[in-house]
Amino acid sequence: MSQSELSFSAPTTNVDGSAITEALSYIAFIDTVNPPVKSYAVPAADVAAAVSGVITTKFTELGFTPVNGTTYYVDVEATDQNGASAPTTVLSFVYQGPLPGAPTGLKVS
Repeated sequence: MSQSELSFSAPTTNVDGSAITEALSYIAFIDTVNPPVKSYAVPAADVAAAVSGVITTKFTELGFTPVNGTTYYVDVEATDQNGASAPTTVLSFVYQGPLPGAPTGLKVS
């Protein structure tokens, strides 16, 4: 199975412990270097479609096109009018694209 999306939990409190009252946007950083520096905005529609606070976005929606067999590093930051949060923990993954299906109709005559 190939990796094609990322997901993360939206924060519910500010650093000082107070409840978040402003709308947040999110930036995913995905790159071949650690820490990652290439940024991709998480679409507002994906944020609005969160399920139980978990936001999921497809690589294609981010505009990120991974290369097969390449190691990537990823983290996410939340932003509001006051600035950006600290990033999530950096995760790494090796992209493995979908493999072709097996040939069919083999015959020996």
